[in-house]
Amino acid sequence: MLMTACAPEPEPEPLQLSISEAGGAYLDAVCPVNDSWDELDLAVDQVRLALDAGEVSPAAEAALSEALDDLGSASIGAARELEDPDQVWPAGSARLVAQVAESLRVDGAEAARALKLTPEKAAKLSWPDVAESAETAAAARAALGLPADSAAACAERPRPEPTPAEETTKPGEGAKP
Repeated sequence: MLMTACAPEPEPEPLQLSISEAGGAYLDAVCPVNDSWDELDLAVDQVRLALDAGEVSPAAEAALSEALDDLGSASIGAARELEDPDQVWPAGSARLVAQVAESLRVDGAEAARALKLTPEKAAKLSWPDVAESAETAAAARAALGLPADSAAACAERPRPEPTPAEETTKPGEGAKP
């Protein structure tokens, strides 16, 4: 019996993203986070209104918890996407994208921490380094040739066609992207 040693498959080279590909990859990662922030803003507003009225309803508390959980998951997921070792960001954007990924990790950790607070305390929570994070994200979008306004950038991005399961899922049901 002849035994031959097989060399392991070489690791594939990371994909060098073009500016266009990088812009799309960036938006695919961060736009769901932006959507999660919008949901959190609504949930916080509901809790604040309920506090003004005297009592936070279980529904408002549940919406806040869900929004914080979604934000945490979306932020950590986006950070992982931006840090994917199988892709190389264009030279002028790599440092900025890495900073955005770090900011997303901080947001994910902060959301997890906020989940442990009472709704009253969570609604009053001040997120760290908001202005700095916004500046870094704006600089990353500029380096990737994207619109300065994050909402406009996300609105203009091409969206994948929904899967058959997504087409039959009602709003509020099923997993979020």
